[in-house]
Amino acid sequence: AYETVEGLLDRALRTFDRLGYPLQRGRVLLAYSTVERRRRRPARARELQAEADAVFRRAGAPLWEPARPERTEVRGWPAGLTDAERRIVELVTEGRGNREIAAALYVSVKTVEAALTRIYRKLGVRSRVQLT
Repeated sequence: AYETVEGLLDRALRTFDRLGYPLQRGRVLLAYSTVERRRRRPARARELQAEADAVFRRAGAPLWEPARPERTEVRGWPAGLTDAERRIVELVTEGRGNREIAAALYVSVKTVEAALTRIYRKLGVRSRVQLT
């Protein structure tokens, strides 16, 4: 199934290149990056995302760029949290749900839920609100 999708995306990229439609090409690049993320190819997904961002910047179309909330810098981490747990806490403070966190970290939702349970226990909190 992925091979078919990749073929269609490649064809769309060639078509929009030939026609000179940069914004549509950027949208195809974004779709392609999503496919690569789902195939668990994060490096390739980042390359495609960066290429799409560059297309939108060159075209002067910032509204087409995907929205990215500013990363929240958490200072003074409590002792005992692993790097992975700290990353999950950062994503929670950005307002992301468990599914979004799982997708961003390329893990299952169950893994995120288990990590949050450990984080809550380590920090002595009972909810996402207390965590933030």
